[in-house]
Amino acid sequence: MVMPERSELDFRRDLELMLWNVPEELSGQVLANEEELRKKVREIKITEPVSTIQEDGMTVFKVKREVLASPSKIAYACPGCKKVVASAPRIETKNTIAPLSGSKSLVYYCVHCETQMAERVIEYS
Repeated sequence: MVMPERSELDFRRDLELMLWNVPEELSGQVLANEEELRKKVREIKITEPVSTIQEDGMTVFKVKREVLASPSKIAYACPGCKKVVASAPRIETKNTIAPLSGSKSLVYYCVHCETQMAERVIEYS
């Protein structure tokens, strides 16, 4: 069986999605704010603190769930709907490479309101 060829951009999107590990009890919840997220995390017995980082212009919430594991992304704050969404964002690939200009990038959208939250340029031509 021959597997279809995948682009580097698709591979980068898949790698990014692997960094998201939302606890099943939180998955898909749309919360009012960061404090509500922290409360929900405590309710499901995750004892490690929730950390907040800025990544490509997005506010992302992470938590370390296992002793030796690196922190997993569990939620993001959407600038459009002003909610905290416990889910990976929808990530699309964008390729505008032309002979003398353009770029390849990953574009992040809120799964709740479809607002474009960020764009990470992977390559310029």
